[in-house]
Amino acid sequence: MAAVLLLWGVFLAAWLTLHWAILPHIDEWRPQIEKYAGEAIGLKLSLGEIRVQSGGWVPAFEVRDLRVFDPQGREALYLARVHTALAPQSLLALSLRFRQVLVDGARLEVRRDAGGQWHVAGLPWGGGGDNRWRDWFLEQHEFVVRGGELQWTDEQRDAPPLVLTQLDLVLRNGLRRHKLRIDATPPPDWGQRFSLRGQFQQPLLAPAGELQRWSGTLFADFPQVDAAQLRRRLTLPVDIGQGEGALRAWVDVADGAARKATLDFALQAVAVRLQPELPLLQLQQLRGRLDVERDAGGARLHAQDLSFLTDDGVAWPAGDLKVAWRQAQDLHQPWTTATPVTGGDLSSERINLDALSRVAEHAPLGAPLRALLASLAPRGRLDSLQAE
Repeated sequence: MAAVLLLWGVFLAAWLTLHWAILPHIDEWRPQIEKYAGEAIGLKLSLGEIRVQSGGWVPAFEVRDLRVFDPQGREALYLARVHTALAPQSLLALSLRFRQVLVDGARLEVRRDAGGQWHVAGLPWGGGGDNRWRDWFLEQHEFVVRGGELQWTDEQRDAPPLVLTQLDLVLRNGLRRHKLRIDATPPPDWGQRFSLRGQFQQPLLAPAGELQRWSGTLFADFPQVDAAQLRRRLTLPVDIGQGEGALRAWVDVADGAARKATLDFALQAVAVRLQPELPLLQLQQLRGRLDVERDAGGARLHAQDLSFLTDDGVAWPAGDLKVAWRQAQDLHQPWTTATPVTGGDLSSERINLDALSRVAEHAPLGAPLRALLASLAPRGRLDSLQAE
């Protein structure tokens, strides 16, 4: 009983100190808050104004003109207006916890440096090091950003910064679960407004910032996109020189590593190169679904309802293709071809031999097989094929 009374006494004293000594003079404490917050994240930080909007049991605040500068002195984050309310857990946990953080008018920089390290608002994201700020961010109950702007800079690629506008973000965090949704508008030459959504979970006692222990699914929906522009930002399995249309993708993550990806596509006016040494394949239309999955022992590829029409009128009817091969994989590293392939199998339905022989020079079939097809000049359709 004495311990309970002592705990409540400490809690009450902290609450009274907050309401009587701190809140009425919160803006006067702004230089100290800037200094403390800057030291906590390791970056220079400035605050324009702090207002107390509610003096009730759970105080609410409004912060204006918050700026964070990266180590080079560049503005990496600007928040025009932040409205937030303390969560009761703050006094118990002795750390800042918010019920909701609502942000209007945000400008944010996301950058990948030449060494491959990601930086969000000037702070390192991913990899080792001190992730306390990321733990804190992913422990807050809800973040909402309305009408923001994001600049994506990739120093590993020869491409100018990409600016996304009208960005809306909702992030909800629980003890084990994290839900994310981002809607943004790209530049006009990119296409239409797109959406990213994710649902992830992690072990109960794991720190929230340990992304390598997250599992879940990330979904992307591009109702209209220039595939060539997308190719300049993302690593795709094939080289797309041009093409526009709709794309939808699902990526399944287990223990922080991508294990399976599904891509739905409906593209027009496509120029694609399936391997660096092959000529471009010009297509009027390209449709279908592609599943790629891998584990430590190998990989599997499944093309469903795959159809295309070439510029010279060669049509490939909708059909299925499955390929699996055994090849040791490091699941926490990008796709590797360094280890030897030790076997595999293939199955396919509705193979148009006329179309196959006519596009063979563009397909990754190997020189001997392409020469064999040219000499045999096959015609007709193969309804089913299985091979090991």
